[in-house]
Amino acid sequence: MTCGETIKQSTTLKSDLNCPGHGISIGADGIVLDLGGHTITGPGRGGWVWPERALSSVGIRVSGRKQVTIRNGRSTNFATAVLLEDSQGVTVEGAHAVSNHYGIYLFRGTGNALSGVQVITNIYGLHLQDSRENRITRSVIFRSHHGSPGGYGVNLYSSNRNTISANRIEQNQSQGVWLVDSRDNLIYRNNFIRNSTNAVDETGANFWYDPKRREGNYWSDYAGSGPYAVGGFAAARDLYPAPREISLAK
Repeated sequence: MTCGETIKQSTTLKSDLNCPGHGISIGADGIVLDLGGHTITGPGRGGWVWPERALSSVGIRVSGRKQVTIRNGRSTNFATAVLLEDSQGVTVEGAHAVSNHYGIYLFRGTGNALSGVQVITNIYGLHLQDSRENRITRSVIFRSHHGSPGGYGVNLYSSNRNTISANRIEQNQSQGVWLVDSRDNLIYRNNFIRNSTNAVDETGANFWYDPKRREGNYWSDYAGSGPYAVGGFAAARDLYPAPREISLAK
């Protein structure tokens, strides 16, 4: 496999790739890209484009595809490490995004699942734009580091009915999770730890706890009495904040 290649059948990467431009594109539905524990390295992070897609170099690109799986490796030093656009039912598991402009970007994505990923030291962490019914679980989103706007762990922008659960969201320079023009999202059983602002909801009509289970999130700045006040214009609250860090093993 070489840089810039479009794969149309299930493929396992046999060695690291150092790419002067794009990395790998997915060209068929229902296939698996197994990175085999290897790293794809790009040519640099490129310029500031938030909230638009950063397309000057993309590590792994899935465009207009269904039921694809990406797993077991790392993308670094790209404008976007992993880009899912106009795609459905894609699974990203154990595929890490480290030191990119965007870590993982979902654009008009539906029903995708991100699990066991590490999104670390990117300018922007995990971004959902015009996306719905996606799941982000059992992942680490750590030390995104742009000042403003951005530097967030997770940004939902015009994105509805997504679930963020069982993640460690830690030490991001701006917001841990930031919701903009986004509704009916469920955020619960996460550990929010020492982000500059742990969470901001600019819209409202989101759930910062599971109303059926009565489970909220752990907040490192929670005072320990009553609901937790989420930042932002919506005056949202977590009605069931956890008194200590939540075990994410189960």
